[in-house]
Amino acid sequence: MEDRDPGELVLRSFGWTDVGKKRQANEDFYSIVEDAELFILADGMGGHSSGEVASRLAVRHLVDFLVNISRREDFEYASDVPPIDDPHEQLVHASILYANERVYIESMKDRAYEGMGTTLLVGFGAGDRIVFAHVGDSRIYRLRDGKLTQVTEDHSWINHLIRTGQMTKERAVTAKGKNVIMRAVG
Repeated sequence: MEDRDPGELVLRSFGWTDVGKKRQANEDFYSIVEDAELFILADGMGGHSSGEVASRLAVRHLVDFLVNISRREDFEYASDVPPIDDPHEQLVHASILYANERVYIESMKDRAYEGMGTTLLVGFGAGDRIVFAHVGDSRIYRLRDGKLTQVTEDHSWINHLIRTGQMTKERAVTAKGKNVIMRAVG
């Protein structure tokens, strides 16, 4: 066993998706690029056109942006990327904007792809920490000492109503519109 600093973050990664019990097709797509400390999962929006295409495109473009494009000598942020103090957070934010634009452009090229979209989860190594980002209602959880804790909040209509005090968590369980998300890539 190699010696390591006791405070060093140890990452263990694996990927697995499942169609679940409610859907016929799996619209998930993921990528793990361990040497770049990059972990991405996209879940195509069920009921929308070509969710599986949107998830695949979003992941592919995020990987390309974070592993290739952003490392070019002549790289500059697009004008719509807001200044963020943390350079790793700004890079992840920019990569999501880039993927969103690319998925949207593809949706405009072919009528069969009109309205396609995906949720997105990103984990990106930033030295002694990981920058997490998400879009939609896919969630990031932390497993520590055998306890699972939800890290992100859904970008859903129901969660918005709960956060703004317009609905209780108890009522949300049976409320209509639980699958309506307020943010998506594409």
